[in-house]
Amino acid sequence: MTEFSRPPSFDFGAATLQGFRLPGGSNYILRVSAWTALIVTVLYVVLGTPIVRGFADMFGALIEMEHSLDGSDPDPDVVFAALAPMIKASGYIFLLTILQTVAFASAETAIYRNLFYADDKGIFPLRLGVDEWRVVGTRIVMSLVLGTLFFIAYFAVVLFGALIMGLAGATESGVIAAIGGLLVFCLVLAAIAAFIWMSVRLAPAAAYSVRDRKFDPLASWRPMRGRVWPAIGGYLILYFIGYFGISLVLSIVFVIAFLFSGVLKILIQLDSDGQEIPNFTPLWEHMSSAQFLIPVILAVLISMFMTVLWYGMIWGMWGYFAKTDQDVQNDNWTDGEAWEM
Repeated sequence: MTEFSRPPSFDFGAATLQGFRLPGGSNYILRVSAWTALIVTVLYVVLGTPIVRGFADMFGALIEMEHSLDGSDPDPDVVFAALAPMIKASGYIFLLTILQTVAFASAETAIYRNLFYADDKGIFPLRLGVDEWRVVGTRIVMSLVLGTLFFIAYFAVVLFGALIMGLAGATESGVIAAIGGLLVFCLVLAAIAAFIWMSVRLAPAAAYSVRDRKFDPLASWRPMRGRVWPAIGGYLILYFIGYFGISLVLSIVFVIAFLFSGVLKILIQLDSDGQEIPNFTPLWEHMSSAQFLIPVILAVLISMFMTVLWYGMIWGMWGYFAKTDQDVQNDNWTDGEAWEM
């Protein structure tokens, strides 16, 4: 049975660096990030190609339609035909979103499984089993719950603001309008704070699902009582460090990729006077060439690696909260049953 240490108080250093302090070693999160980035990049290449082509065909058809109108209204059938490639591309976008979600869930689960059970699958740590589907289900339920609460709060604030402004207009009172505006502003701030508080309190639920081998989207609600504010502090540390660090590196990477892709020269040569339909054929042909694809794919691969590494550090912190849960005894962790692929 794996023994879990429980520090007497919250340790920001231990929480924020938990992702690099896994039983699998500091390179475990790097392996998880590298393989996940590679898989997601392949998905982007395979499914991104028809997506880009669909939007390209749509824009080309719309430009051609605009030049052929001569002031008349467009034929609805022609408009629908022009938008058809985008509708088809939307299906690929939906499929890409699902597969990327599953890939990220596999990475998140791999980190939790190594943290709680010292489970290391070797050079390829990703799997697809019941633990991963619990994580996917937990994330989906959390998104639905938080999304519902967000829209309820949004409509409540809008309704309250409309009533206050209506009352101020009916009474022609500037004082009521000013007080109402201040109240609406305070309600917006309170709603944002409550949303963040609830999001962070539920965030470790996926870690609990792997630790306990049980699907419970609200598993972290009770244990996180009294630990939300330290969690928000740790999350903000990781968020801002990751956000600004990744933004800086990726800006450099994509600028270099854009310059080496050779697409700038072709864009400059496109007709832009609006009198003739631009010939996009050279651009589409170039976008399928190795000169364009290689730097773009490398840029996407690097961006995915850094993104998953950033997420991995955040997942590690959620795992830290589940690992150091004072309300659970060590003998409550069992190896359980977990089929995987």
